[in-house]
Amino acid sequence: MSLRPLLWSLLFICILSGGTARAGTTTPDPWFRYFSAQGQHADWAGTVRGKDRGSQDSARLAGEGDLIVPVDWGLRSGKDPQAVAGVVRAIREGKAQPAKLELAARVRALEQAHRGGRLYWQVGNEINSRSMARSLGAAGGVSSAGHDDTALIPLYAELLFAPAVEVLRGAGKDLYSDPRRIHIVLGSIANIHRESSREWLRALLAYRIKGTYAPTLAGQRVADLVSVVSVHYAATADDPPWQGIFDAIAAQLQEGDIAAAIWATEELGKRRAASGLGAATAVRVAAAYLARAAERQQTAGQLRCSFYGWTRGAPGTTADEGMQILLAHFGRERVAYLGSLQGEAPGLESRVFGAGAAPGRRLVVLHGRAGEAGSLVSFTLPAPAGGSAAAAPRVTGTLLGAQGFKPIDFVARAAANGGPVQYHPSRPVPVGLGETLLLRESP
Repeated sequence: MSLRPLLWSLLFICILSGGTARAGTTTPDPWFRYFSAQGQHADWAGTVRGKDRGSQDSARLAGEGDLIVPVDWGLRSGKDPQAVAGVVRAIREGKAQPAKLELAARVRALEQAHRGGRLYWQVGNEINSRSMARSLGAAGGVSSAGHDDTALIPLYAELLFAPAVEVLRGAGKDLYSDPRRIHIVLGSIANIHRESSREWLRALLAYRIKGTYAPTLAGQRVADLVSVVSVHYAATADDPPWQGIFDAIAAQLQEGDIAAAIWATEELGKRRAASGLGAATAVRVAAAYLARAAERQQTAGQLRCSFYGWTRGAPGTTADEGMQILLAHFGRERVAYLGSLQGEAPGLESRVFGAGAAPGRRLVVLHGRAGEAGSLVSFTLPAPAGGSAAAAPRVTGTLLGAQGFKPIDFVARAAANGGPVQYHPSRPVPVGLGETLLLRESP
């Protein structure tokens, strides 16, 4: 008998007990609470990120779990230069009171009506983008070099961010006698995988408000005024690796004794979803976030991910369908992160999860690293807890890609003495660029 399967079995067991993840590390919250859907409720998401800026749309979504409400003075990422110029002029000339009163009324109405979860008010969208830089720079009299231009930080902080935060905190004081009861999300940072975007965020968080247009906030840092720092497309791009990016942001916040959370308010994206990789990307990204939550014991308040474009794509390829697989397998439970496979899936990354209340019901997510493909030959898992030593678990394999869901046949062979379970596809399974392979195990 070849020693190779036994060696890999021993290696995998060592990884589960002493590698990057502790065996049986479970997410503090039910898994679905770590995810958000864009614009409408989804069964697999505990949050909705509001699609439109109007109060009618946000009111319609109220009561369906947590809600992320956009607050951007109607600027829509700076894509309308005339609108940006109008807002800047009104703020500078002291003529923004009607807009402030409208925002205050909207905050009070939604805060009083919402019963299904928490409200989070996001001040701006892709605030470091090229369109915002050009529009805000022109309106503020600053010549901008384009996206991530730190010369734009005072304009954003003083003219857009601070006046909105002053209104939000005022509503918190009126409603709750505590301005910090209103949860404020920093306007999202586009393309967080760019070093220049990360530097822009670092500079913005450290910026101190002068208070010309929001006197009650004078002297406070931007980091002092937010509950959540939001970024876009961290795990979707994963180049450089996104975990290190989040670690660096968290380190900066901790230096200032700030307990802000870090969320991705957009992952996936419409273009990738339309290409047929919605399900594959959503499952891959979800696995990455759940592993981080379990390893670091982060609650859904500290870590969250919103899928943008989750309904797009041909049937069998949408993020919604991919996330429905996780919902069907895990229900609405917490999940345990059990580590990763090594050695028998060349070119692939892998994560193994178990249902918190049913450790024998496991799920394996395999995918290529950024810009790579790979293949699965075989792998080994420890025997499921509480399972029969002689009976191999039932296995369902599915390849998620642009061609829809492709079933993969696996053979599982359990050791007679209750040892590791060996899995073999009928032939090696190639996993192409952007594809994700799922293996679902049930006793």
